[in-house]
Parts: sequence; C-alpha cells; structure tokens
Amino acid sequence: MKMRNLIFLSLALFISSCSLFSNKPKDLIDEEELVNVLVDIHIADAVVSIKGYRVIQDSLTISLFYDDIMKKHNISRKQFDETIKYYSENVSKYDRIYEQILEILSKKQKQFNEEELNPPKKEDL
Repeated sequence: MKMRNLIFLSLALFISSCSLFSNKPKDLIDEEELVNVLVDIHIADAVVSIKGYRVIQDSLTISLFYDDIMKKHNISRKQFDETIKYYSENVSKYDRIYEQILEILSKKQKQFNEEELNPPKKEDL
C-alpha cells in the first residue's frame, strides 16, 4: 500500500512540476509576429541612438516609439512582456527568433547602404 501511495505521489509531483514549467501565456505572440515586433523595436532603438537624444528625452521617446509599435502590431505591452518572458525561458526558441531578426536587420541595412550609394534620380521620383 505504501509503495502505491509513493508512486501516486511521485506521479502527482511530476505532473504538477511539468505544468509549472509550461508557463505559456494564453495571449502568446507567435514567433513570426514577435520577429516583426522586435525588428521594429530594434529599428526604433537605433533611431533614438543615432539621433543622440538626452537620457530623459530618450526614455520618453523610446516609450512613445514602443507604444506606436504595439499599436501597429495590435498587441498590448503586457502581452509583449509576457511573451518575451516566455521565450527568454526557452532559449532555443529565443535563439531561433533572434537569428531571424538579425537576418532581417542585415538585409535592411544592406538595402539602406545600397540606397545611400545609389540615391534615386530626380526623374525616378
């Protein structure tokens, strides 16, 4: 009888521990959309950095950029924060997301550099 109780208790602990680790938020932003959101966030961070805003203005400006990004992607700040927390606890998924982000940002940088070297002609505008 004690052995069966021990097995039952062990099984119950195992199941409950599994549910503790699967803390997937109900409003989780899917990976593809999260990539797009984070690309926009990194671009906003770069704009603020390049513009050289002062620290107080910087935090206000970036907050406004983030609010606009959240609206653009139709997500809430809470949903974003919970999604980031979830993916940061799942390192392999987070790495995969950031590989995609880096690829997109690299392409955008290359496109920007090409446009800087070859600006459109007046007749093309």
